[in-house]
Amino acid sequence: MTKIQALTDRTLAKNTAWNLAGMLAPVPVALISIPLLVKGLGLERFGLLTIAWAVLGYVSLFDLGIGRALTQLLAERLGSGREEDAPPLIWTSLALLGALGAFGGAVIALLAGWLVRDVLKVAPGLEAETLFSMRLLALSVPLVTITAGLRGVLEAKQRFVAVNLIRVPMGVFMLAGPLAVLPFTQRLDSVIAVLVAGRFAFLVAHAVLCVRALPALAAGPAIDAAQIPPLLRFGSWM
Repeated sequence: MTKIQALTDRTLAKNTAWNLAGMLAPVPVALISIPLLVKGLGLERFGLLTIAWAVLGYVSLFDLGIGRALTQLLAERLGSGREEDAPPLIWTSLALLGALGAFGGAVIALLAGWLVRDVLKVAPGLEAETLFSMRLLALSVPLVTITAGLRGVLEAKQRFVAVNLIRVPMGVFMLAGPLAVLPFTQRLDSVIAVLVAGRFAFLVAHAVLCVRALPALAAGPAIDAAQIPPLLRFGSWM
């Protein structure tokens, strides 16, 4: 085994270990918080909260693979010493992800009434707060898609420790955030508002780490339409 290969293997093992830790760390918090949330919110509101968690988890599909495409294309540029090409690629990707997220959010907002009344069949007493909750979730979609792009930048820079140091508190907050609301209110829309605010805070944290990893990003947006076709081609394949 060559020295370079040994170094690569160690790096791969370390990154894998951090990723695994980032995924497993919220599990103990879930075991404690979920029974408390069921008791505090009641079964119906808790059931709706689990749907909100699922929406926040799956709306990343609206990025159409562009987050992964950004990681791949950015890693290629950095690996070949073309760091000056990174900012236009990143800013264009983030703009595209923001537009896709806004479209996804608009779809959810437009369908919110139908989902609440006809699909979920929410009890009349909960309709108003559930409808407002759905619209708050719609606002979170661009936050999720843009965050996916920022995470892709960090992964391309091999900043897996930083990614997981954000992932762990984010996973914990998604479970513990609703608990912090319960002493004040049981309303579902208040719980969802806290989760959306948390998503915004984590987006900002990703952005700060990206600027530290690539200081050239601080110069401001640099959109390059020529970057869109390769992003879409690789993203559609993903």
